[in-house]
Amino acid sequence: MSSNIKEQSRVFAEAHIVRSFSELLITLTGYCVCVYFLYLSYINQLWLLYVPVCLIGSFFMIKIFALLHDCSHGSMFKQQYLNVAVGRLLSLFLTVPFASWKAEHDEHHSHVVDMEKISYGDIPLYTVEQYKNLPRYKQIVYALFRQPLLFLFLSPFLYFFIKSRIPAIFTPKVLVSVFATNIVVACIYLPLFWYFGFWTVVFVFAPAAYIGGMIGVVLFYLQHDYPEAQWFTTENWQYEHASLQGSSLIRLPAPLEWFSHAIGYHHIHHLNSKIPGYRLRECFEAVPEFRDVTPLSWRDVKEAFYLKLWSYEKNRFVRFSEIGDLKS
Repeated sequence: MSSNIKEQSRVFAEAHIVRSFSELLITLTGYCVCVYFLYLSYINQLWLLYVPVCLIGSFFMIKIFALLHDCSHGSMFKQQYLNVAVGRLLSLFLTVPFASWKAEHDEHHSHVVDMEKISYGDIPLYTVEQYKNLPRYKQIVYALFRQPLLFLFLSPFLYFFIKSRIPAIFTPKVLVSVFATNIVVACIYLPLFWYFGFWTVVFVFAPAAYIGGMIGVVLFYLQHDYPEAQWFTTENWQYEHASLQGSSLIRLPAPLEWFSHAIGYHHIHHLNSKIPGYRLRECFEAVPEFRDVTPLSWRDVKEAFYLKLWSYEKNRFVRFSEIGDLKS
């Protein structure tokens, strides 16, 4: 691996304003069209139309989140005020406080795959030793959280409807972000509930958001919790190595790559988060070292959800069934 790989990636860390606004316009227009057809299909009970539009709407929700993600890194626009303004706008579609989410996500980037610094920006993960030293009730809670179906179905609700409503970092900027977003979201949805009715609003907005949340949770999980992922102690942690060896490569068909904003090239994103999502594939194809990372297979994806703990002894993720004789 060349020593200047991050330097090579800097060529692509430049936003194109026309492309950025095009992505934004197409995404918001597509989502609004989906909302319109969801409303028509719901009030007219056209369920054969309602179901596929829910799925399409969920893809646009993923794209909205991905664009917010770029804004949080300051990579969608060259001008920081545009990143903040657009990020705040997109946060209202997602009901996720922008400054709060940015603060947590920046924390995640600062210590990615460092076993000793897992915090509120990460999916909870214990080592074998940590798990064995937990009280029994905490072991049960952890095991339930890492159970694939519960994780898949509960995480979107817990994150978007509960966690996002409560500050995790108590700084003035984050507190204002959370409370202001909560107030603005209430000001948007309460009149909609009053005018259209509670269940109409729920069935128009909630399914696409929930399905998009489930897909997003799966993508986020697979970015650092997969069979060949490497995790490190703080002493052995190095930013470049952690980014490339602890972040996955997920190759998707072109339409899904667009909706996910190419976040599957996650090893590149962690090495240089200033690269806009729409340039990640370009960077991947231009720099040979990025192609040394093996893409996840369907078998890897399936195995990833059976992995529960990090083992220092085996230097890899392990299942619960493997931890009997392991000490760490």
